Amino acid sequence: MNEFFHLCDLADVDVLQEIQDSFCEATQLATLVSDRWGKPVTGIGNFTSFCKRMRSNPKGEAMCIQSDFEAGRIARKLGKPFIYLCHAGLVDVAAPIVVENHHLGSMMTGQVVLKSEEETKLLPRIIPPQIEWEKDPKMVEYYDKIKRISMRRLEAAAKSITIMANYVVGKGLASIVQEQLHRKDLHLIEERRMRAELEKTLKDTELKALQSQINPHFLFNTLNIISRLSILEPPEKTQEMVHALAR
Repeated sequence: MNEFFHLCDLADVDVLQEIQDSFCEATQLATLVSDRWGKPVTGIGNFTSFCKRMRSNPKGEAMCIQSDFEAGRIARKLGKPFIYLCHAGLVDVAAPIVVENHHLGSMMTGQVVLKSEEETKLLPRIIPPQIEWEKDPKMVEYYDKIKRISMRRLEAAAKSITIMANYVVGKGLASIVQEQLHRKDLHLIEERRMRAELEKTLKDTELKALQSQINPHFLFNTLNIISRLSILEPPEKTQEMVHALAR
């Protein structure tokens, strides 16, 4: 598979959006599909006001993309969903989308706070915080409204997005196979066309070769007949034969 395939080359974005929206509705969790570089492929799904405000700032958006990129990279290395703390301290999950050993992106969910502080402390923070959002009263207000869930429920959500990621992988593989078959069909069609052209060229060559053999004999015989005719017949008959030969 082409190393530079983009996730959108193998999966219909509208289908990804539909899957994401269904997951959001079922779990009430924020969800996003990102490419291998952490950039969003789908529209935001059930994002918290905290994350919307964070991403509305260019620096905040850059940090979120970097966080998603690092999480996707680690999830790819682990080969399973990765639960972590984002740069702002929220709990997120990344499930890798890997097709033919190529990491194309990740299914992301979370934007929550764990009920247990002890379990939160055990989670890795993949990149250090660079934005002091605590100084923004509105961000503090939004943070206080973030959903608190148990680790058990988050792990169940992680299993669910893994199933979705595997579905995307299956669709991606099907797309690759279909493309390969299409290319093979095009190759066969081109091969048949070239073969037909070659056969036609050979037949034309054979015909010309036969014509080149026949024409001299025909002319030779005809000229001999005219020569004899000029002796036996009047000049008008010979002239008529010469004109016929010319035609």
